[in-house]
Amino acid sequence: MEQHEYEAAVQGVGERAQETLGSAREAVGSTVEDLSNQTQGRIGAATEAVHRNYGAAVGAANDGLEATGEWVRKQPLIALGIAAGVGWLIGRLGRMF
Repeated sequence: MEQHEYEAAVQGVGERAQETLGSAREAVGSTVEDLSNQTQGRIGAATEAVHRNYGAAVGAANDGLEATGEWVRKQPLIALGIAAGVGWLIGRLGRMF
């Protein structure tokens, strides 16, 4: 092979390498974009689930509070006795520490 044939061969290899590099860049960019979209979708779904669960927890807490208030109105002496017992227990624990 002559010098110009070698140069042409090297140039051809270089061009194919650049084409391959360009294809790889496109593939990587597409993959990164796909992963980004998937991640954003998952974050959105997780955010919605958190909001739903938070709403359910607040609703359950409010229901429990209403039920407790109703029970205290129906059984005030028992509620007073329980409150006194809890207060006494907290007082005893406070003296221990």
